[in-house]
Amino acid sequence: MGRQEEKSEQTKAKLMAAAHYLLVEHGYHRTSTAAVCRRAGIARGTMLHHYPNKDALVIAAMEDTLLRQATAFIKTIQANKNMSLADLMRDVFEVMKGPTFVAGLEIANASRTEPALGEMYRAAMARFEEQIVWIVNMAFPKWERDFDTVKRATALVMRSMVGLAMDRIILKKSDEESAAHLEMLIVMVETYGINIVKNRKS
Repeated sequence: MGRQEEKSEQTKAKLMAAAHYLLVEHGYHRTSTAAVCRRAGIARGTMLHHYPNKDALVIAAMEDTLLRQATAFIKTIQANKNMSLADLMRDVFEVMKGPTFVAGLEIANASRTEPALGEMYRAAMARFEEQIVWIVNMAFPKWERDFDTVKRATALVMRSMVGLAMDRIILKKSDEESAAHLEMLIVMVETYGINIVKNRKS
């Protein structure tokens, strides 16, 4: 990577970090490109060179964070070949308790009434779900032959965990209650996973 490309990547990283921070602290509608530029210390013209509008910037910030977290999951799985499904679900839910989920929730909520943002958000989440399915197949290769079933099951589990994470934020559910519900979900998913393997053998 040349110096100009490196400088460009650093600029984008600053803008995305600033957008992420403001989404968490102030929400989507109170996050402006001017505020992002002030926090990042970057001229608005420079921002527009990389991101044509606010929606493109916040989606880029969300995808960048999701990609880094997916990469971290992959490294964890590669370092721990015996990682259980329960451990993977707990790790994912731990991330959902952090600021990245809050930022994503702000974008998701705004996408309901912002058509252009909604289109970009749905595309970004579809790409992320594909990454999660790939991670699950990598961690549990015994399920790989049942790809379509695993894909649907993974989507259902992720949506269930999103619901638990939203309960913590919106309904102010305690960590203890959220953890108890997560463990119930893990038991259900593990039982379903065992049945997938049994049915394949029969």
